[in-house]
Amino acid sequence: MSAAPEPQPTESLDYATTAARLAEDLATVKDYSQRLKLTDSLSSIDQVARRMREHRFTVAVVGEFKTGKSTFVNSLLGVDVLPTDVVPATATLNRMTYGLESSIDVVYKDGHRQAIGFDKLKEFVTKEYVTTDLLKSIDEVVVHHPAPYLLNNVDIIDTPGLNDDDAMTEVSLSVLPKTDAAILVISALSPFGDYTRQFLEERLLSADLGRVVFLVNRLGQVGSEENADRVLGHIEKRIAQNVLDRARREFGENSPEYEVYVKKIGKPRVFGIDAHDALSGIVNHDQAVLTRSRFPLFQNGLRRFLNEDRGVVVLQVPVNRILASANEILAALALRRQSSTMTIEDFNRKREAAMEDLNRVRERKRKEMDEVERKKIEATAAAIGVLRGADERVKEAVRNAILAVELTDDEVAKSKTAGEKVQSAVNTEVRRAAEAEAGRAAAEVNRMVAEASDRLQKLTADVDQTVNRIIVNFGAAEAGKGEKVGAAALGAAGMVLGGFGVVGSMVTGYQRAGLKGALTGGVVSFGAIQVAALLALAVGLPFTLPVALGAAIAGFFAGDKVTKALFRGARAQNFKEKVVEQTLKQIAEMRLEDAITRSVREYAEQAFSHLSRTVSDEVDAVTENIQRTLTELAREKERQDVLSESQVRELDQMSGRIQSILENTMTINRQLTAFAAGAAL
Repeated sequence: MSAAPEPQPTESLDYATTAARLAEDLATVKDYSQRLKLTDSLSSIDQVARRMREHRFTVAVVGEFKTGKSTFVNSLLGVDVLPTDVVPATATLNRMTYGLESSIDVVYKDGHRQAIGFDKLKEFVTKEYVTTDLLKSIDEVVVHHPAPYLLNNVDIIDTPGLNDDDAMTEVSLSVLPKTDAAILVISALSPFGDYTRQFLEERLLSADLGRVVFLVNRLGQVGSEENADRVLGHIEKRIAQNVLDRARREFGENSPEYEVYVKKIGKPRVFGIDAHDALSGIVNHDQAVLTRSRFPLFQNGLRRFLNEDRGVVVLQVPVNRILASANEILAALALRRQSSTMTIEDFNRKREAAMEDLNRVRERKRKEMDEVERKKIEATAAAIGVLRGADERVKEAVRNAILAVELTDDEVAKSKTAGEKVQSAVNTEVRRAAEAEAGRAAAEVNRMVAEASDRLQKLTADVDQTVNRIIVNFGAAEAGKGEKVGAAALGAAGMVLGGFGVVGSMVTGYQRAGLKGALTGGVVSFGAIQVAALLALAVGLPFTLPVALGAAIAGFFAGDKVTKALFRGARAQNFKEKVVEQTLKQIAEMRLEDAITRSVREYAEQAFSHLSRTVSDEVDAVTENIQRTLTELAREKERQDVLSESQVRELDQMSGRIQSILENTMTINRQLTAFAAGAAL
């Protein structure tokens, strides 16, 4: 096996080094929090540290069969390991993960693993060998290899061709909800085949294009460099146009929703390579062939994507946790240092004033939580009101979609051909119409979540001011810099929302609009996942409903007697009218409005609970830690304990170390803010 030539990285953010530094600082912050008995923050610190250790970037490689996906993955690995063929080859999910030694494990759905040699790989991953029963029993095939791209907890998953057959397509789509990003491989020779176009328009454009890299393969087969550039330009323009067309269709051009959608989707990342030339250049150590393949340009782009664009999302959570905990530690140190020189009478007087401030904050928090609950009820009612009549609107949209299908009398005579065209149109329209209904309902919830988060941002500002006032009252300078409770709330929000995969919009939102932007941004992503769980299969969004509808329609067409009766003597218009009647019955039985309403209720409950729990927990942690510190100091005063010189030096050393950590973390935070702002442009 030949190793790939390593291009010189140009990124200004070293993810591995930064993550290691933050992990070390988290450990110090935890140690100091324990020593100072700031126990209410320890669980949050532990959660963030564990997430950092366990998180893996998972990138799925998807596309139609024979676009060169496996050859491309082999190029990334720097070895010719995955089988490729002139016919569809890949049948299973093949996960590439880092290992000091090259090895392969077959992981079965019942949990057991089987080690195999590279000479046996074809028997477990290719259509030529994999039986239906074996395919159903295999969860994934894991290839361990010391490839540079697999460092820093990055896994690459090779998938079967999307349009190979239904079983293979299902295997590919099943992994997408679990991935951080997707690389869609497109053939330069036929860049927009039917399935690629459908996958792009109906699935990828429902998700976050910031998670997708478009890779145009086989550029070496289009002729000159000028032709290659022309093909890439055409594809990038086509993808961007699809984004705008969908936005116009859904929201109307120049509407506020249209502007939000276009900004959310972002600018597509499009790269061009020739994977065959790339692999040849790597294996044969031919730099000229490798350069001609444009693969080094893609390598640098992928590094930037993983290190900066996705790395920002992962690193922001520990950064925010450190900022919050460091400020808590500095506050505790300041109180301990200043109280050591006070008389017990002076200390008790100031402690009593501090307790009054803390109790006032707690009472305000209680009232704000009641307001969040009221907003949840109001938002649920508004969202359900928007959904009234959804069944009839969806049915009308489907009726129009069926009647718009272009069918010849000859296609009508061939029931399978006509059935497939209509089934595709119905699936597409149900997905589109149901998404639109769910989106309008979710927008009502999100609007009121934003209003509630506005109020809670003022609450967190009040907490910060109260803590500073207590510290100043004890004779110390204001503790720490930057965000305190707000930063911690963002870190906690990332964990509540299921980890790092959903934090991207929160990071940008937080940096632009504080806690409101963070919580609202995160909830928008969260809502898309929850509400849309009824609608379709899309990258990152496990929708299932149109699949069920498709099965119902397929069953309708498969019924021999029904099919014969339907098609006997039918012409296109008569056929479509009969199909409309049968299809609308199927949709009516599905009771879409009720299903989406249930989902919206659940979404509102989760969204508002997430909001209130996140802020409540952080406010409680800050107030309880301050109170615990003051209570401990009061006991020491009663015992007439006096700080020794060594204890004073220890406090000063801790303060200096935390100040250093705080300054370093704020520098990283500024870097992440700059990268996030650049990615949003």
